[in-house]
Amino acid sequence: MRYQLIIFLVLCFLLACHQKKINFSINGNIDNGVNKKIYLKKLGQEKDSIVDSLKISDDGSFSFSGYTDNKSFFSLSLSNDESVNLIVSPGDDIRIKGQWGDFSDSYNVAGSRESECLEMIHDKMNSYYKTVDSLGKIFRHKRDSVEYQALKSELDSAFYNSFNKAKNELIGFIKSNPGSFASMVALYQQRDLRNYMIDWEKNYNLIKKIDSILYQKHPESDAVIVFHEQVNELKKKISLRREKEKLLQKGKKAPEISLPGTSGETVDLSSLQGKYVLLDFWASWCAPCRRENPELLEVYNRFSDKGFEIFQVSLDRDKRAWMKAIEEDSLPWINVSDLKMWNSVVVPNYNISQIPTNYLLDKKGRIIKKDVEISELDSLLTQFLN
Repeated sequence: MRYQLIIFLVLCFLLACHQKKINFSINGNIDNGVNKKIYLKKLGQEKDSIVDSLKISDDGSFSFSGYTDNKSFFSLSLSNDESVNLIVSPGDDIRIKGQWGDFSDSYNVAGSRESECLEMIHDKMNSYYKTVDSLGKIFRHKRDSVEYQALKSELDSAFYNSFNKAKNELIGFIKSNPGSFASMVALYQQRDLRNYMIDWEKNYNLIKKIDSILYQKHPESDAVIVFHEQVNELKKKISLRREKEKLLQKGKKAPEISLPGTSGETVDLSSLQGKYVLLDFWASWCAPCRRENPELLEVYNRFSDKGFEIFQVSLDRDKRAWMKAIEEDSLPWINVSDLKMWNSVVVPNYNISQIPTNYLLDKKGRIIKKDVEISELDSLLTQFLN
């Protein structure tokens, strides 16, 4: 009797251990995926780890089960390198359908609120990228046509409308779901290789709120910890930027700029003291900057012989593109660049986060005003130089 009791207790212990190791399931069906390999991976900050793998059954079905201590990121990856990301919580019974060869675009998920939100974000971004690709194809096809300039304005407008729509939808989702892991994912969606869809500095209060909620609810999550560290770094960056902004206020001396001009010679901003100077940051690839140049030229032609100069700093990388833009726009004033784009020394010194950006300086090199509109510039110079 005692022996049977020991066996019973051992079996109960083993059953309890087994139950502990399984607290979520993922079941699904992949069309045209019979006998193909599918992997369940846990996503990590440094590398992913394979949790399990199997062959898809003859009827296209598959089934995984596993254990997670807390809400975590997983992926279902096919042997043809297609994958779908999931947010798995303890107790989730996830059901997913998709198609081999188009898995990431065709999949549909249920049984996990977080994973359903992730699918929604994926669909929104997929729609945005398809629109951008379509506009890009039109742009490249029409680049050498006579109607290019008129069409370019329409394409620019269509692109920004599409971008703003996608960005506002992401922000709306985040505001409605501040405690969701999917909101954290939404914040990482990219507009291009360099920029997030949502500007973290401009939306710092929203990001700080998301961080506060997630870090309080999930302090053990690696993803949340990394996000929390990034938000802390952002806080420091904003604080540093504000300190620098104090040095760029009205009446402060503009920081020195010494960069190569178009002929390679170094030109100093301070060499223009004695004149009113428009310090203008631009680039050949910046459409709003290029649209502004003809208006600047009109102002320059009216006041250049009265003590006015323009000192343009380009955030270009390609010298040929920079020189071509200067020639095409007929720019007679001083142009300098270290050809380092956003890594230029002027970016941190002048807190540049977007272009065009400008500063109007007085004869002693002191800041009169930042981001002066062209019409206002004309009015100010009329007041100062007439």
